[in-house]
Amino acid sequence: MTTQKMELDIIQISETLGFEFHEYLEVLDVFLDNTPGVIEDFKVRIKEGNFQEASELCHLIKGGASSIGLDLISDVAHDIEKACKNGNSSIIPGLLEKLVELVQQLENQRKSVA
Repeated sequence: MTTQKMELDIIQISETLGFEFHEYLEVLDVFLDNTPGVIEDFKVRIKEGNFQEASELCHLIKGGASSIGLDLISDVAHDIEKACKNGNSSIIPGLLEKLVELVQQLENQRKSVA
């Protein structure tokens, strides 16, 4: 699955949220430091068939992303959370791939302003 480049401008987001850019980067770095580990934990829970805990992990990603203006990531995490709650496991792999790709694109964008 290939998603289009993320339509997020971290400079614009920081301004919209009222952060100084360097402050936003600090918050963004915390999100980027934590999210890959949460995604790995999510994958383990899915393999175990523990959709409740998997849903809770996506809820963490959704909330974290939403709180720092990353609506695309938040929306995908929300879709995964709903799929877990509804037992719709067939759509989870594609959504998870999209989430991972969006996080990677965000990491690349962050590195470009280092």
